[in-house]
Amino acid sequence: MSSRILVVDDDAALVRLVEFELGEAGYETASCGTAARGLELVEEDPPACVLLDISLPDGSGKDVLEKLAKTRPEVPVVMLTARTDVAE
Repeated sequence: MSSRILVVDDDAALVRLVEFELGEAGYETASCGTAARGLELVEEDPPACVLLDISLPDGSGKDVLEKLAKTRPEVPVVMLTARTDVAE
């Protein structure tokens, strides 16, 4: 497992901010803006952690979370959202 943190979010400004802050703290990061690419990146080189948006242009972060729980249960996932209504 890699020591990098994967940021999966379609908000480019937020991704830049998170990558900057994590970089300042000494972390290596990778990022993408879609659920499909996030799953590919996890399979290619499992990260130490995934920061995952709840709403992605090609699917739900919750669906990605379920897939990762089955395929890579050792990878911790932190869900992110800018939404104020996440009761789904």
